[in-house]
Amino acid sequence: MEEILKLVALVDLSSPEKLKAFADWKTNDGSKEGLLKLETKNEKKLIRQKGYTLEVVSWENDGDHYNTELYHTESKDKALAIKKMCDTLLQSRNGAKSFGISNGCDLSESEEKRIITFVKDNLDLVYGEEDEEYLEECGEMDFFSELCGEIVGVNECGGFRVSQKCDIQYSKEDLYIEIIE
Repeated sequence: MEEILKLVALVDLSSPEKLKAFADWKTNDGSKEGLLKLETKNEKKLIRQKGYTLEVVSWENDGDHYNTELYHTESKDKALAIKKMCDTLLQSRNGAKSFGISNGCDLSESEEKRIITFVKDNLDLVYGEEDEEYLEECGEMDFFSELCGEIVGVNECGGFRVSQKCDIQYSKEDLYIEIIE
């Protein structure tokens, strides 16, 4: 309730139209989601969705061209499975003791087998009906490639980038910041 009151204080009531929109929300809606849709004195920007956000730092080639990607899921199990994938498979294949498949162009047959085994052994990667349908329709390799493309991206020759670091962040609600100007 306290959060709603704070948001109400930000609503812009400077015109008859805005005042009417607020009155309509109050009478017909009353939800936080509806309140967030009203114009405020200062604009709000969503910075993290409710649930789990993975922040993945990746690189390509010889440790250059760093990039940071954010990936959101509502499933803690999927977030943990993706972190495991980043910490194992998405490591450089050129390391001395590496199990990784990243930092190359073409996958070897044994790397493809490791990917398929990983997906089958870590079905928490598959979350929701959309993931299930995609996996069934396209198979483990395409499912893995699509997911990795969103998480670390691809290098200049089409191989997977190397995951340098993967952190899981959790928020019990959507997080907004206020844009002042």
